[in-house]
Amino acid sequence: MRVVNFSDARNSLKTVIDQVTVDANFTVIARRDAPDAVVMSLDTFNSLMETVHLLRSPANAAHLAKSLSQYRQGRVKPRALVDLGDADSKTAAADCLDPGCLARLHLVAGPGSQDLEAY
Repeated sequence: MRVVNFSDARNSLKTVIDQVTVDANFTVIARRDAPDAVVMSLDTFNSLMETVHLLRSPANAAHLAKSLSQYRQGRVKPRALVDLGDADSKTAAADCLDPGCLARLHLVAGPGSQDLEAY
């Protein structure tokens, strides 16, 4: 994180924007008589918004925390990706992809968990 005063930011706006884009970081623009502002790249902003979205649901936040804990304890298994172009994979996923099933799917990697869960 960088802090730049308003006058310097105004005089070198292109440089400020280039730095936040290249560094994947953000810059605080400090103003004397007004609240400060932040400049960040669109990629950084989108990543932040995705994180906020994922953590908004307490159930999802708890699930992510549990998954991180399993990962840190080494309780993970590599899983092969399912090729939905393969006829066997289509048959195996048909129940979950049925219109009556919720469309949101996620893979769960951890001992005792299901390979594919719908929620």
